[in-house]
Amino acid sequence: MNKKKILYAEDDRLSRELVKERLEKEGFEVLVASNGKEACRIFQEEEGIAVVVMDIEMPGGYDGFEVAEHIQGTDTQVPFVFYTSHDERDYFQCACRHGMRAFVVKGGSMEELVVTVKNALRADNTHLHFLADGVTFDDNTFDFCRGGKCKHLSFLEGRVLAILCQNKGRLVTKERLIRAGWGELHWDSGNEQLPKAIGRLRSLLRNTGVELKVVNGKGYWLIDKTGR
Repeated sequence: MNKKKILYAEDDRLSRELVKERLEKEGFEVLVASNGKEACRIFQEEEGIAVVVMDIEMPGGYDGFEVAEHIQGTDTQVPFVFYTSHDERDYFQCACRHGMRAFVVKGGSMEELVVTVKNALRADNTHLHFLADGVTFDDNTFDFCRGGKCKHLSFLEGRVLAILCQNKGRLVTKERLIRAGWGELHWDSGNEQLPKAIGRLRSLLRNTGVELKVVNGKGYWLIDKTGR
């Protein structure tokens, strides 16, 4: 099987080495560039680059946004993941205008970047959700992984957690979860079984830094207690 090819542009040598090593562990082929012009040259010379990951501020004439403009002049389909220490709104909005698929702020877990790159490679609308350090959920396969060990959730548990992950940090009504998991025709069953499914999911998430909060009479809320 051919490895997916990632281009990573970063002027900091240590960051280049760490990210390259981590992505290679995930089975990717990683090409690195130390500045914007080098990133443009590598993209032109190499075939089959699937994702471009890059910092915003780089020496060498081109910053990350200018690199995106040059690459999009020849390939409008390749996804960009901006990996930067800048978390200001202006940078985010500018990244959106330059074809950003995702924006990851440095300083967090490297696993968040790995999950983001994997999502950028997906052709459908499913996602691998980064919930906390060492904790992910795939809303396509319904695999919940924690500390390297994975558990395949039932269809109902998977549908419920998928909706909660897609609305992380927001209240999700009980009615919406019943419709997603059981449908209108099985409303009574859903009304009875949803609390049990929520209880099992809360057990899975215990001590992860993510809490599934029950808001009595209203619904459920997936909260990141680490403040990320």
